[in-house]
Amino acid sequence: MNTFDLVIMVTGASNEDYVGLALGSAKNRYCSRLHQLNDDVLYGSKILDANCWFCGSVLDGKGCKAINCLWTKSIILDVDYGKHGHKRQSPFPDCQSAMDHVYSQTLQPHIIWHTGHGIQLAFLLDENISFSDAHKTALYEKHKRGLNKIFRGDSTCSREHLFRMPCSMNIKPGCPPVRGEILRWEVPQ
Repeated sequence: MNTFDLVIMVTGASNEDYVGLALGSAKNRYCSRLHQLNDDVLYGSKILDANCWFCGSVLDGKGCKAINCLWTKSIILDVDYGKHGHKRQSPFPDCQSAMDHVYSQTLQPHIIWHTGHGIQLAFLLDENISFSDAHKTALYEKHKRGLNKIFRGDSTCSREHLFRMPCSMNIKPGCPPVRGEILRWEVPQ
């Protein structure tokens, strides 16, 4: 269980597929082949020592917008807590209350990671959802909005949305730097 494995699980990407990343600032988006991300994470890059985000969808390699998203293998939600480091008021005062809310639900995420100022939840799907299939895309978006409401997530319903890279640093002005961590990993075999 590591950052690289998590990206594979949630995107459905294989070595030559493109994943979307941002380093330093969420505005610094770029595409990288999955095998390059593996090399960066495992072999000495400082990628996890900085603000780092990834897109939950596999990309076409031509950009990082919704039109460039090919498929995904999960629904990912972003649930904020606390008073610091957010643009909007958080629904939960602390991590424990956010986790208590998550664990009180009938449907449970397969993977949860702490971002330093929130938690992110991944619900793995049985198959990749191709965004070229209008019917499946509509169902995916409907279910993602529904889960977002139930789990009190923020507005992360777009397929090109960036999520905090698990185990990376969360560095925000006015807040002490915090390294994220994977809290739950219950992936079906």
